Amino acid sequence: MKKNPVYIFAIIFLIILIFFNACANNKTYKNNKNFQNTTTSEINSVSQCNSIRELDSRYECYTEVAAAKQDLSICNKILIQDQDEKDQCYSGVAVRKKDYSICADIKHRYWRDQCYTYVGLEKQDFTVCEKFQDQSSKDGCFILFGEKSQNISFCEKIQVQNSKGLCYTRIAIKKHDSSVCNNIQDINIKSDCIEQYNIFKNYE
Repeated sequence: MKKNPVYIFAIIFLIILIFFNACANNKTYKNNKNFQNTTTSEINSVSQCNSIRELDSRYECYTEVAAAKQDLSICNKILIQDQDEKDQCYSGVAVRKKDYSICADIKHRYWRDQCYTYVGLEKQDFTVCEKFQDQSSKDGCFILFGEKSQNISFCEKIQVQNSKGLCYTRIAIKKHDSSVCNNIQDINIKSDCIEQYNIFKNYE
């Protein structure tokens, strides 16, 4: 069976994640910092961010401080031509404040959809997934809710079979229960689920 490239990429990402989980030490900045309820332990003021010369690091700093202080105005220090970074900063504040209205001000659809999804996770409002017009955003939302809640009913709402399989796979890994893979009808996708489960189990 020819597999969806998105599914293949997701599997590769899971394998890479194993390596970095095993090797990475604690860092000030997290790759998904803008969607987490994190606080800044080392940098906690805009003035400190302003002193950072490297632009990407300065933007990361603004994003963390804005989220920690729940202050959207800090995001406006990010230049307009760097819209992706500004959108991520807005997302961080929206998640901390659990405020959907901030997501509406995000320019790029990808980051806007991510914002709605993660605010929904914080509010435990799974109905947000149904509001997406784009099927990939809707399925991605259900995958995240399924993984966080460890509830396979979210996987059953997914239309695309590869995405549905990824949902079951993540829950199986999260629950440490390979039997979750048995919910997958497609033999090849089920096999992939079991394989990824065993990979994670061996790295624990």
